[in-house]
Amino acid sequence: MRWATAALVILTAQFAVHAEKAPLDGYEVVDLEWILPIDPNNPSGENMTVTGTIEDAIAQMDAKYPGWNQTFTSSLPPPDAASLEPSTESDGFKCGDPWYQCSQAAIVSGAQYLQGVKSDPPKMGTGPSNCGRVSCSWASSIWMCNNSTLGEAQSTWKEIGDSALFLAYKCGYPDRLNMWVTRGQEFFKGNWSVVVTWADC
Repeated sequence: MRWATAALVILTAQFAVHAEKAPLDGYEVVDLEWILPIDPNNPSGENMTVTGTIEDAIAQMDAKYPGWNQTFTSSLPPPDAASLEPSTESDGFKCGDPWYQCSQAAIVSGAQYLQGVKSDPPKMGTGPSNCGRVSCSWASSIWMCNNSTLGEAQSTWKEIGDSALFLAYKCGYPDRLNMWVTRGQEFFKGNWSVVVTWADC
């Protein structure tokens, strides 16, 4: 019975991954691939490939290499003030509908993690019309969406983090409980975008 229950849990988890809904209508959800250094202090050294959100990736690295998370987070830079303005690669942004409000603080935290990742650019397959969930915590998510027909979106983890931080503050507002929330999308040259919105996590 225990084995049957365990198998059911595994199957449920597998289907849950594919049941994720992209933040943009008509887009498919794909897994993001991270190539992370085994030693966070040596980004050019030996690395390991993991998938999922930044939170998933960190958990996998910490399970394989205990202490990895502590080393990584201790070297995180403070939020980059430059990202409070649109990037030179930005093609505009939109706040509000059709996205759902999420925690501004959680988005800022996820953005800070992304700004600290020193590894190869994101890998999520060729477009068009696919999205990968980059960060998700406290029901608040950061997505990267690729609508390019030319292959991988030409972006970096820092660019995604910068954009998420920009949206967190530019689209932020207090909700009915006076808690700061945000929701929005920033578009980039090359036909890719970043979305911050509510998610089940």
